[in-house]
Amino acid sequence: MVLTASVVTVLLLGFAAVFMAADTASQPAPSAAASVPAAPANPADTAATQKRWKSLTAREKQDLLRNYDIWDKMPPERRERLKKAYDIFVSLPPAKRQELRDKYKKFKSLPPEKKQKVLSRAERWRNMTHEEREAYRQKLARFNALPPEKKKEYKDRLQAIKALPPDQQKLKKAELKTDLDRENIIIPAQ
Repeated sequence: MVLTASVVTVLLLGFAAVFMAADTASQPAPSAAASVPAAPANPADTAATQKRWKSLTAREKQDLLRNYDIWDKMPPERRERLKKAYDIFVSLPPAKRQELRDKYKKFKSLPPEKKQKVLSRAERWRNMTHEEREAYRQKLARFNALPPEKKKEYKDRLQAIKALPPDQQKLKKAELKTDLDRENIIIPAQ
């Protein structure tokens, strides 16, 4: 299964609630006096669900109930999108799921301006056609197949351009784009 950037973005950003329980597990649990209700009543609950619920800490139960409220208030179309993304997520091998959790934690720790860049890239990806995405993937695969010194050369050129004054960046970016187009490659986002 190939994960597109939009699916990864949905998984990373849309499932913040799912990952909050893991993030808060290391925080101290609330006092024993805190009221934690029993598992939500649901005829579809299985014995395994009840067993899992009983194994959670008070803090994890509170987080899950809070997330349940968020889910309940969500528009149906958003819930459907997240459900599809979740189904993809749980079908992944455990190592890939952990990798996505790690990426989410990394995203969460970014400063606001870098988070905005990531979200902007994700939005651009969502707006691409299937053909544009496929062309991007092919260019990226060709870039990744380059020898390490050639990849470093392109990345260094890009970094040098970013250090230039804005009026000079446009010309240098055009020169770099010409070279990239000639080799039919793209430099991955940093």
